[in-house]
Amino acid sequence: MSTDSNQKTDDKKMKSDDVVIDNKTAEDIVSEKMQEDDSVAENNTSEDDLSTGDSSEKPSEIESLQKQLEDQKVLFKEAQEKTLRTLAEFENFKRRKEQEKEDAIKFSLKTFFESFIPVLDSFDQAENIFKELGEESKALKDGFQLIQQQLHTLLEKNGVVKIESKNQVFDPNLHQAVMQEESDTVASQTIIKVMQEGYRYHDRVLRPAMVVVAI
Repeated sequence: MSTDSNQKTDDKKMKSDDVVIDNKTAEDIVSEKMQEDDSVAENNTSEDDLSTGDSSEKPSEIESLQKQLEDQKVLFKEAQEKTLRTLAEFENFKRRKEQEKEDAIKFSLKTFFESFIPVLDSFDQAENIFKELGEESKALKDGFQLIQQQLHTLLEKNGVVKIESKNQVFDPNLHQAVMQEESDTVASQTIIKVMQEGYRYHDRVLRPAMVVVAI
């Protein structure tokens, strides 16, 4: 009887006291559960923050890469244009040097031909004299004209040509007017007489022709 009474007393005591599970009170279990919930919430918050941070950093990183790419494109274009300009300048320089070389070769004999012009004048004067000779001097005259023609042919092959003057319009770059005369047969500024022949060496004037111009 005494034992039953004690048992009932112990049962009442367990109900009134805190419930113990695996040596933990209900309060401990509740406290741990709350801590776990807080930890999960913090982890979720951290992941959200990390995700938000990544999403904000990614666009910034892409924009930076795009800007670097655009900068590289600009640098490449500038380098390409500079290279093309350098190549063009080099080609111009090479052509200029080649032209200078050709001109140096072409005009290396210019001084010699200038000094040879008085010889041509002498042939022209002699030709006028031979025109006045009679038939008895025909053989001599033909021989002289042959030599004169050969000389002019040789000079023409080397770029020396006589400047066309008579009946041409006066050109101050090619002609030197020594006299002006009135004329009813030709237009003004037309050359009506050649006093002294002029010569060119390629595109350069060795000596202008001395002419009479109509007014």
